[in-house]
Amino acid sequence: MTAWRERSWWGWGWADEALDDDACRRLAETSLRPWMPIDGSVLPVPYDPVLPPPRLIPPSIMQEAFAADSMTRASHTYGKAFRDVIRALRGRLDNPPDLVCFPRTGHDVVAALDWAEAVGAAVVPYGGGTSVVGGVEYRGDAPWVSLDLSRLGRVLEIDDVNHAVRVQAGVSGPALEQALRPHDLTLRHYPQSFEFSTVGGWIATRAAGHYATGPTRIDDAVSALRVITPQGPVESLRVPSSGAGPSTDRLFAGSEGTLGVIVEAWLRVTPRPTAKASTSVAFPAYDQGIAAMRALLQAGLRPSNCRLLDPVEAMLNAGATDGQARLLLGFEGPTVPLLDDALTLCADHGGTPGHTPHPTAPGRPAHNTGASTPNPASTAHRPTGADDTLDPGDSSRPAPNTGGSTPNSPSAAHRPYGSAQHPDSAPDTDYIPDPGDSNRPAHNASGSTPNSDSADQRSGGAAGSGDDLGPGSSGRGLSSGGSGASSRSSGGFAGSGRSGRGVAGGSSGRSGDVGNWRSSFLRAPYTRDALIRLGLIVETVETACTWSRFEALHAAVIAAAQAAAPARVAVVTCRITHAYPDGPAPYFTIITPARRGAEVMIWDEIKAAVSTAITSAGGTITHHHAVGRDHLPWLERDPLFTDVLRAAKRTLDPRGILNPGALLPS
Repeated sequence: MTAWRERSWWGWGWADEALDDDACRRLAETSLRPWMPIDGSVLPVPYDPVLPPPRLIPPSIMQEAFAADSMTRASHTYGKAFRDVIRALRGRLDNPPDLVCFPRTGHDVVAALDWAEAVGAAVVPYGGGTSVVGGVEYRGDAPWVSLDLSRLGRVLEIDDVNHAVRVQAGVSGPALEQALRPHDLTLRHYPQSFEFSTVGGWIATRAAGHYATGPTRIDDAVSALRVITPQGPVESLRVPSSGAGPSTDRLFAGSEGTLGVIVEAWLRVTPRPTAKASTSVAFPAYDQGIAAMRALLQAGLRPSNCRLLDPVEAMLNAGATDGQARLLLGFEGPTVPLLDDALTLCADHGGTPGHTPHPTAPGRPAHNTGASTPNPASTAHRPTGADDTLDPGDSSRPAPNTGGSTPNSPSAAHRPYGSAQHPDSAPDTDYIPDPGDSNRPAHNASGSTPNSDSADQRSGGAAGSGDDLGPGSSGRGLSSGGSGASSRSSGGFAGSGRSGRGVAGGSSGRSGDVGNWRSSFLRAPYTRDALIRLGLIVETVETACTWSRFEALHAAVIAAAQAAAPARVAVVTCRITHAYPDGPAPYFTIITPARRGAEVMIWDEIKAAVSTAITSAGGTITHHHAVGRDHLPWLERDPLFTDVLRAAKRTLDPRGILNPGALLPS
C-alpha cells in the first residue's frame, strides 16, 4: 500500500525529508564552522502560519473546488527559491492567495476564469510549486487565486504506434513515467524537480531536462497543446511537424501562465534505452575541461550526460580531493560505443578517465538482497551517469492506473484541501533516486535501505528544470579563496540526511565521482534548506553563452558575487549543466553568511549584481529557470517583440487576470 506523505509548506519536497533541528546543529558543528562564520542557532519552522483573512468568497456553483484554510494558502504563497524559503521561515506571508482552486476538468478551469474576471481577481496557475524565480507569487494589490492544476492529473492515452502520450497538465513526472513503463516508453525528461513538478509547469516554463546535450527542452517533445484562455480554448494540430507559419505551441510554451492555462498536451516519447555507459574524467584545469566539452560537441557527439564540475564543485559534490575539475560523461542506447571516441577527445585536452567504462547489457540482474553494498565488480558492470540516475525505469514496479489517482491511496474526494500533500496523480516515488538500477539494494523490513540512511535513497529536486537548487554533500569541505574556495578539505558538508549523515556514502550501487555527485544532487534541496535555517544564503544562478564569451562571463559572475557578499565572504562554484556546439550553460552556486533578519535584502543585492554581470557579459538571464518576476528586470528582449507579446496578452487575456507581473511588466 502506498504511504501518503505530506509536502513541506515552507521548504522543499517532503516534510519528513527535511533535516530536523538536531541534524542542523550537527551539520553546523561538524561541517560549517571550519570554513564559514555562523552563529550556531537554528531558525525555527513556524508550524501554524498566520495569514490575513481572505478577501474573496468562492462561487457557490463550484465551492467544493476551492480551499481557504491557512495551510493550503500558505503552501501556495511562494515557490522554492531562497527568498521564498527564508520569508516563509520568518512568517512573512503578507500576500497569500485569498483562495486556492483545484479544478478537476477543463470546464472547471473555464468557470474559475470567468468568475475571476467577474470579481476582478488575479489568477496564478500552479503546477508543482517548484518555481525559483517568483513564477507563482503574485506581487500585486488585487485579490488573487492560486489555480492548482494537480487534480488534472490523468494520463489519458498512450499511442504505441506513433510513440506519443496524451496527458493532462497536472500529471507529475513519476506518474507519467509509471504509466509509460509497461509500454517500454519514456519521456526522458528529468529536471531536478522531477518528483514534484508537472507537465504543464514544464511546458509553461520551457523546462530543460537532465539530458546535457541534444534535445533537452520540453518543447522539443510537445506535439500538440490544449490551452484555456479567458477568451476561449486554443488547440493546436497534432502532426509530426509543420511549416504553416508561426507555431501555436511555441506561443504558449514559455508563456508562464500569462496567456492561458495549459490543460492538456500530446508529448513525443521514446523507447527506453537498453544500454548505458558512463565515467568521470579528471582535468588538471577547468579551462581544459571547457575545451574538451567544446571539442566533443563540435565533433558531433551528443552524450546524454556531459556535466563539467569546477574543482570546488567536484570536491563538494563528487568527493574529489585532488583539486582537479571533473567531467561526468555518459552515453546511452546506440550511441554507447561513442564513449570511447569521447574519451579520446578528452585525453587530447589533458583528461584522465576515472575508471574503465563498460556498457550495460540489455536486461536487469536481480536486486542485491543482502545488507552490504553490491560487489564492486557488478557495480562497475553498469556504470551509470548522472543523467540516467533519475530514470524511474524499474521494471519490478507495478504499472499505475491512469485514472488520475494512486491505487490504495486516499481518494481525492476524501483528502482535505488544507493539506500540503502530493497531488492526486502522484504514485509512490521513493524509488526515483535509484531508478532502473540493476544493482539497487532491496529494502529491508524496516523500510530503509541496508547500510544507508533511507533519506539518501529518495530524490530531492528544484524548480523548473535541469540543475535547480543548491549544494549537496560529499562529506568533504572547502575554505574561502580563489574562485570562492580552495580545493583543500577543511570540514565541509557532512550531514544532509535527516539523521545528519552525509549523502555520499549510501549503498545505491554506485561509487566514485559519478555516484557521489548523484547522491549530492538528489539531496541538494533539503541540504540547502538546512543551511538557510543555519543563517547562510544559498542560491543558484544559471545562464547560457557562446564558448568565446564563457571565460569573461565566468570571471565576471564570480567577481560580482564576491563583491556583493557581506564582508566579501562567499563561496562560488560553477558547473556546466548543458552544452551545445556553440556554447555552454554555466550554473553557479553561491554560499555566503547573512545577517539574521536581512537575508532577503542581502540576496537581492547579490542577485542584482550577478544578473547584471551575466547580461553585460553576453549571457541570457536564464537558460532553464524561466523568467517569472525575479528575472524580469534583466530580460533581454527587443522592444518590438515585447509589443507583440503584449498584443497577444490583450487578445487572449484582455482584463489581464492571468499571472500578472510574470514575464511581462504589469
